[in-house]
Amino acid sequence: MDNSEISIYEKKSQIDKKIQLLLCDINDFVLLDKIVKQNKINLIIHAAAYKHVNILEKNIYSSIKNNVFGTKNVCEVALKNNSDLVLISTDKAAEPKSVLGYTKKISEQLIHYYNLQNKKNFFNIVRFGNVFGSSGSAVIKFIDQINNNKPVTITNKLASRFFMTILEACYLVLETTSLRVKNKTFILNMGNPINIYNLAKKLGEFKKNLDNSYKIRFVEIGLQKNEKLHEKLSEKSESLKKINKDIFYVSNYNLKFKKFNDLFIKFEKNYKFLSEKKIIAYLKTISNL
Repeated sequence: MDNSEISIYEKKSQIDKKIQLLLCDINDFVLLDKIVKQNKINLIIHAAAYKHVNILEKNIYSSIKNNVFGTKNVCEVALKNNSDLVLISTDKAAEPKSVLGYTKKISEQLIHYYNLQNKKNFFNIVRFGNVFGSSGSAVIKFIDQINNNKPVTITNKLASRFFMTILEACYLVLETTSLRVKNKTFILNMGNPINIYNLAKKLGEFKKNLDNSYKIRFVEIGLQKNEKLHEKLSEKSESLKKINKDIFYVSNYNLKFKKFNDLFIKFEKNYKFLSEKKIIAYLKTISNL
């Protein structure tokens, strides 16, 4: 299910014909509920999020509507239809400092909150870093700049990020669904963080092997608003426990449920009428509970 018509069109030729491709937005509760009910969905993997740090900083209302209240809709539909739910989260949610980080941290909190009302089904979170080559990723941008002989733009030569392949990400997410435990934040083993500058240089070397005249050029543009120099997969307050060599889970999570509920309801009623400054203050307060 996707809210992008072009994404569905492109996938039609790539996947098994037995798979239904449906056009729907997670903010449409009625249609979402109808799809889950009619198809007797027993597992929802929720990856519908706006994810670009810089874009979300300038589109705060849209990011909240999709990442936060869209997640609330998914939780309520899953609860109503007795479906298991896995939220795909991000390393940006660990000690967040950007709009993306705050909204994804609150979406994690919603999973914990709805687990209180969920006696039968499994609501869990999978948190990981960048998926190598996914749509709109830095790697795709680097490759495009290199292939078009443009300068490669990097934010900071010291910046590092966690990376995994699409295949690894899909496999490990599905593996967590076989672990019949509840209300866990699973953290995937992403290996060591990779220096972005060195990654871009390596891509440039591949290009030079194909075209000996190619010479890579860099432009350092500086970290953008609320971007981190280095990401982390867990917070200082979170205690990691190992399931196997690829999967860990966070065992220390103490959400103040009543305070979260009171603040969240107040925020949901008023966020459209608040200044961006007040919205950020709300996001920080809620995500730090």
